[in-house]
Amino acid sequence: MVSLNNLQYFYALLGIIFSIINCSLLLRSVRKSSNSKGNTSDHLLRDASIIGITFFLTNLFVVLALNAKVDAVDFFFYFLYFLFSCIGGSFLAIKMGIKKQLGTGLYLLAGFMITSIILLADYSAVFILFHHDLHLNLPLVLMTGLITLGISFSSLRFLLQLSKEPENSSSRRWELIGSLAAGLALSGIPYLTAISAVGIQSGYFNELFLFPYAVEILAMTTLAIVPDLFGEYRNTVNETRLEKSEQHFSSLFDSNPDSVFSINLEGRFISVNKMAEKLTGYTEAELLQMTFIPLIFEKDISRTLDYFLQAKEGIPSEFEVTMQRKDGISAIVRIIAVPIVLQKEVIGVYGIAKDITEIIQSQERIRHLVNHDELTDHYNSRKFIYEADKVIAEGSPVSILSIEIGRIRSIREVFGIKEGDGLLREASSRLKNAFGESALFGRLNGDEFALLIRENLDLEKAAGLIERAFAEPFTVDDHEIFLECSIGAAIFPDHGKEASELLRNAENAKRTVSKNDHAFFALYERKQNQHSLEKIVIENELKKAIESDELMLYYQPKYNILKECLTGFEALVRWKHPQKGILPPGVFIPVAEQSGLIAALELWVLREACFQLKRWHSTELMGLPVSINLSQKSFSNPGLVKSITRCTEQAGIDPSLLEIEITESLAMFNEKETIEKLQFLKKYGMKISLDDFGTGYSSLSYIDKLPIDTIKIDKSFIDRLGDNGNGHSMVSAIISMSSFLKLHLIAEGVETKEQADMLSRMDCHEIQGYYFSPPKPAAEIEREFGGKKARII
Repeated sequence: MVSLNNLQYFYALLGIIFSIINCSLLLRSVRKSSNSKGNTSDHLLRDASIIGITFFLTNLFVVLALNAKVDAVDFFFYFLYFLFSCIGGSFLAIKMGIKKQLGTGLYLLAGFMITSIILLADYSAVFILFHHDLHLNLPLVLMTGLITLGISFSSLRFLLQLSKEPENSSSRRWELIGSLAAGLALSGIPYLTAISAVGIQSGYFNELFLFPYAVEILAMTTLAIVPDLFGEYRNTVNETRLEKSEQHFSSLFDSNPDSVFSINLEGRFISVNKMAEKLTGYTEAELLQMTFIPLIFEKDISRTLDYFLQAKEGIPSEFEVTMQRKDGISAIVRIIAVPIVLQKEVIGVYGIAKDITEIIQSQERIRHLVNHDELTDHYNSRKFIYEADKVIAEGSPVSILSIEIGRIRSIREVFGIKEGDGLLREASSRLKNAFGESALFGRLNGDEFALLIRENLDLEKAAGLIERAFAEPFTVDDHEIFLECSIGAAIFPDHGKEASELLRNAENAKRTVSKNDHAFFALYERKQNQHSLEKIVIENELKKAIESDELMLYYQPKYNILKECLTGFEALVRWKHPQKGILPPGVFIPVAEQSGLIAALELWVLREACFQLKRWHSTELMGLPVSINLSQKSFSNPGLVKSITRCTEQAGIDPSLLEIEITESLAMFNEKETIEKLQFLKKYGMKISLDDFGTGYSSLSYIDKLPIDTIKIDKSFIDRLGDNGNGHSMVSAIISMSSFLKLHLIAEGVETKEQADMLSRMDCHEIQGYYFSPPKPAAEIEREFGGKKARII
C-alpha cells in the first residue's frame, strides 16, 4: 500500500514544479510550431523529446515522493517504458495542438488518445514498480480515468485555443495561467493511479483516503474554467476587433473617393456609397432596386457579364467599361471586381469603380499631340515624314514642298502672340484646303509647313493654288493684312529617295527664294546641297574662330573733305582663316546671323575696338572715335548695355570715343525698349549713328524720336548721284533733313572723286569709302595716318 505518512514533500513539490514547466514547454512548442512557415518535423521531434524527458522526471519525482522500494531490474524497465511513453505522448499532443482546424471527431479522438496514453503510461509504471503490492480498486480506477479524461480534454482545448493567438503580452499571460492550472492538474494523476492500484495508508487519516481525489477534482475544475475564461477573453477581443474592423470598413466604404458597391449573385446592388450615387446619378434607394445591367452601355454588357461570372467563380478582375448615367451622359469607368467569400463560398461581389473619363481623354489628347501640332492640329514633322514615306513607298512620283509664311513674326510683335497664332492657324487652313484631302500637310516648326502633292498635280499648278490661297487679305483687329510665302520644292525620285531627304532639299531650295525679290517659288538643284554644306562648315569653323581669336579688325577712315582731316574710323571684322586666308564679312556674317553666332561675334568686335582705342591713346590717332555695328540679335540681349559699359571700363577709355551704329529696321524692333537702351548709352557718353539711312522708314517724325547723333547716307543713294534719275534729289532731301534736325551727316560708299565733289557742293563734307581709303588693319592705319593731322568733328 501507498503510505502518506512517509511522503517526501520535497520531491512532491519538485514534481509539481516540473509538471508546470512541462506544460509551459508544451504550450510554447505548439505556439512556435503553429507560427512557423517551414518544415517543422525536426523541431517537433526535438521538442517532444525534451518535453517527454521532463514529464518522465515529473513521474520520477512522484516515485521518490512515495518513498517506494524498487529493485534495479524493475526500475530499468520502468525507465525505458515510461520515458518513451512520455516522448510519444508529447509528440501526439504537439501534433494535435498545431492543427489550424480540428473537427469534432478528431478532437474527441485526440482527447481519448491523450487520456489513454497518460493512463496506460501511469498504470504500467505502477504495475512495474509495485507489482508485489497490487490491489486494484475498480471504483477508484474508474474515478481516476474520468478525472484524467476531464484534464486531457480541458488541456487539449486550451492548447488549441492558445495556438491560434498571436504573440503578445496578453497571450503570454494566459499561457502562464494555463501552464499553472494544467501543471497542477497533471501532477496529481500519478498519485491517483498509485492509490487506485495499490491502495493508501494514511495513519490517523484513513477516513480521508479520498482527499487526493477531491484535490484533483478541484484542480480539474480549475483547469476546465481556464479555457472558458480564455474563450470569454477572446470573444471580448474579437468583438472589439470586429467593431473596429466594421468602423474601418464603414469609413473606407463611405469616405472612399471612388464608387464602392456590393452586389449579390443575381447582380443586384445590396450596398453603395455616396460616390456611387454621384457617379451613376441614381439615389441609393434607386440603386438598391436595380441590377448593374442598366448602367452598362449595350456594347459592353456581354464583356461585363463575363467578368461578373469570373468573380462568382472566385476570380478577381479589373476591367474598363463605358457606363451610362441616369442623365444619359456616358462615362468610362475602371472597375475592380472582387468575390465576397464566406466559409469558402462566394456569396457576392465587391466592386470599386473609378471614373477615368478625363484620364482617357487626356491620354487620347497626348497620343494625338504625339503626331499633331498643338497650335494648328496639322501633322507634326515626325508624323508628316512617316506618312510621306508610306506614300513614297508606293513608287509613284510625288513632290514635297517646304513653305514658309512671311510676316507672322512682325505681326506677333505688333498685334500680340494670340493674334499672330490665330493668323497662322487661318493661313495654314487655307493652304490645306487649297489642296484637299489628297495631299499631305504638316507643320514643321514656327512659320514653316510641308506639303506632299501627288503626280496628278504639277508644281506650277501647286504654286498657283498657294498664290490664290493668299490672294485674299487676312483680318487682324479690323486691319486687312496680306501675307506672302516662300516655297521650295523637291521631286521624288529625282531629288531624293526618302521623305526626310526630299524635305531637306526642298528647304534648301526655299532658302534661295529669300534672295530673289521677284520670285516666291524655287525648285531644288543639286548645287544647293553643296552651298548648304559649305554654310555648315563655315558655321562650325566660325564658332572655333571666335573662341580661338582667329578674327581681326580692319578700320576704314572717315574723312572731312572741306577741312582735309580724319574724323574717325569704322571697325569692320575680318576672319584670318588658317587655310583660306583673310575672309571678308560677306562670307561669314550671314552665316553668323542665321546660326545665332552674331551676338558673340559682335561682342568680340566691341571688346577689340575698345582695346585698340586704348592702344591709340599714346599716338597721333588719340581722340579719334571708332564706330561699331550692332545687329538686332545683339540689341535684343537684355545684358547688352552692361556688356558695352564693362568693355569700356576694362579698356579704360572715354565712352565718347565709341560710336554705336544701328539700322532703321533695328530701331523699329521692340521700339520702346530699343530707345531706352539708346538713351542710356547716349547718357553714358557714347555717340549713336543711324546706318543705311534712306533704305527703311526715314520719316521725319520717326527719326526725331530716336536719340541719334549721326545719319549715314546709304551707298545705294551715292551710287545714283551721277544718274539722270532722282538719286540727286534723294540725297539732297536727306541732307536737308539732317540740317533741320541738327544731326551730323556722313556719306558712306564714296568711291569716286566725282561723288565726293558732288557731295561737297551739296554741303555734305564728311565721307567714308574707297575713294579716300579702303578698310585696313590697325598697323597700316598707324603707319599711314599716324603722322597726319587728325581732328574730331
